[in-house]
Amino acid sequence: MAIPTELVYVGDRSSSMESLGDSPWKGAMEWANMQADEAQKNSHESRITLVAFDDIAERVLNAVPTKNWKTLKEDQVQEWFTPRGCTRLYDTVIEELELLQKRKKNRGGGECHAVFAVFTDGEDNVSDADNTDMNFAVMKARAEGVACFFLAANQDAIASGLKYGFDSNQCLTTGDDPTSSSSAYEALSSVFTRTLGTSSSTAAFTPVERVKSAPLHYKRRK
Repeated sequence: MAIPTELVYVGDRSSSMESLGDSPWKGAMEWANMQADEAQKNSHESRITLVAFDDIAERVLNAVPTKNWKTLKEDQVQEWFTPRGCTRLYDTVIEELELLQKRKKNRGGGECHAVFAVFTDGEDNVSDADNTDMNFAVMKARAEGVACFFLAANQDAIASGLKYGFDSNQCLTTGDDPTSSSSAYEALSSVFTRTLGTSSSTAAFTPVERVKSAPLHYKRRK
């Protein structure tokens, strides 16, 4: 019997994301469609949650089963991720991780794979919570077996991710441009597939994925 799986992607759609071009909405769409396709091929009992955030968080797909998945429409996803507003990072991540952990506990008699990722391009400037609160939420989720990935532009994602409670191997730095960010979204889809394929919460981004996703002038950590 297939183990139930919860897949969550949280994407920044604040105004500054405009420099990434079409990659935020295309990347989110391709991620969701690819995960649904993989779940169907491998008979996984997966559910997909897709969250877009700016000043507010909008759960545009809420634990949608992949069994009867309908391919997402471009115009719909583009509207979901049209850049606007500020960056409510901390509160959004905390809320979604808490909900994910509840779902994980309630499915399959407690045996459920859970994979979470967030993509942002800047510092939080709206949340009530702070980075310490986010760190606590991420560390708690990881301790309960949730695989957590952090992707970021306009910053060193490894340094930021460590501050927020992520494992450095599960953080990916990308550029604030359409080309490198598109590669980052491809890496995101791939690392989700690897995570589910190995039933492990420790899958990491590969060196090749890091090179392809890196901004032109980024000096990679030694």
